[in-house]
Amino acid sequence: EIEREKKERKLKRKKNQKVDNKEDDDSDTSVNSSHRNCRGKKKKSSDSSEDIKDALASCCELPFTLKAVLADDHDKITRPNNFPSKGDNNAKSGKLKPKRLVHILPANISVKLILAQFVKVKQRELNEIIIADKKEREDVIDEDSSSTATSSQNELCTFGKMNQDEELNKWKSFSEGILNLFDEMLPKYVLYNQERNHYLHSICNFNSSKPLSPSE
Repeated sequence: EIEREKKERKLKRKKNQKVDNKEDDDSDTSVNSSHRNCRGKKKKSSDSSEDIKDALASCCELPFTLKAVLADDHDKITRPNNFPSKGDNNAKSGKLKPKRLVHILPANISVKLILAQFVKVKQRELNEIIIADKKEREDVIDEDSSSTATSSQNELCTFGKMNQDEELNKWKSFSEGILNLFDEMLPKYVLYNQERNHYLHSICNFNSSKPLSPSE
């Protein structure tokens, strides 16, 4: 009986050891699989971020000269204390004065004025197209001076004027959309953090009964 009990105890110990080893193996495999999943997620997230960067770069390709201007602008505005660099003439002469962050407001040439000029240019281009088409049709009528040709000429002129007005209205709505977008985006996103307080200070100190919009 004593020997039986000993044998049973040995068998129980062996079974318990096997169960423990199995649990350890399962935990190791689960840890390894979780590590693999984490690595896979990191790779996927890095790949997706790189894809987004590539897509943005392909959608908005800036010319080299514009990149240089933007980099220089960023350096001047975000430099600590906003002082000139060593290569500037003021730095060489010892006259170190902080540079202006925001231009003098209101600007001589505002965004509103630029967009109004843009619409005028588009209107002039459309007028030139209408005049060229009219002249070409008049040459055709001179060759065929019938009443039907004259009536068709008048109909085409009316149709061309309608198309011109429709096209001009599209450019006007486009410029108004850009204007509204600029007014909304400038204080929140376009200006650097170093410029925003200066911008608000300039807007508040502007003497006018009507509040000044960013596009003005």
